[in-house]
Amino acid sequence: MFDCVSDIKGDSRQTFVAEQSDTAMSGFVPDPERLLGAFRMMLMDYAPSEFSIGGVYLPPLLVASLFGAVFAWLTVLLLNRYRLSRWFAYPPVVFIALAVIYTGLIGTFFIPV
Repeated sequence: MFDCVSDIKGDSRQTFVAEQSDTAMSGFVPDPERLLGAFRMMLMDYAPSEFSIGGVYLPPLLVASLFGAVFAWLTVLLLNRYRLSRWFAYPPVVFIALAVIYTGLIGTFFIPV
């Protein structure tokens, strides 16, 4: 993996260099701190602060909420198709809850809000 952030192409910053262990390792064992550091660096430097669609700037939370509503709508369609929504006391609240859950997951993992 990467010994420091400067090993990542396009970055000129110097940061902490991980120590090499003297023991021989059997197989590939990823260092979780290195993976987390590389992931954070990718999110910090390459995450969009807004989306431009036809010259109109949209905030990432709006885009994540649109995707969350679409995925919730598809989930509700599947629940209705297989008659699983009859087990819910008030299905519109389930739709709203699914939209909030999907928006949170999309905003956390795919579109950093």
